Amino acid sequence: IERLTQAFKTHLPNDSDKHIELTATNASHLYRYLRGEIDLVYQYDGKFYVVDYKSNFLGDNLSDYSSDRLAHAMSRAGYWLQAVIYQVALHRFLKLRIDNYEGNEANYLGAVEYVFLRGIAPQDIQNTLKTGLISWNIPIKLVKALDAIFGYPHLKPKFVYITSLKSSLNQYYKTWNYANN
Repeated sequence: IERLTQAFKTHLPNDSDKHIELTATNASHLYRYLRGEIDLVYQYDGKFYVVDYKSNFLGDNLSDYSSDRLAHAMSRAGYWLQAVIYQVALHRFLKLRIDNYEGNEANYLGAVEYVFLRGIAPQDIQNTLKTGLISWNIPIKLVKALDAIFGYPHLKPKFVYITSLKSSLNQYYKTWNYANN
């Protein structure tokens, strides 16, 4: 828990509004983010972006969904931590799927975007009002730091015994051959 708090301070020295303060007494909040789900991942211009939709009520006016108000809501709800966790998940996925990903993460990882649905004006298709949307390009070093902190589960390898596989295939072939003759 302390390592997570320290990683944010280390890798975001000039973004104290995004720092998290997890302690042993509020560690249960962390599990709330580990159960979440990414709403959308899309690719644009070679980069992959994470989108999370929020229905939080921040007020009755579009001005209640300005960048400053959204940043405050993100801090209050712990969404900065959630954003990094989602980015770590995407980072791990891309590491498995793209051959030259490692060492080139900046070429593939786009921002994490939070869309506060109540702050999007239907008539403002181009979002010229700039409300309801907050985007964060998370530093790669922070993503890698949390990736290392989270570690990997220790999985026992599953072995397929060739002889039992061969026996199963032979039985399947005999059954199929008998049914089709």
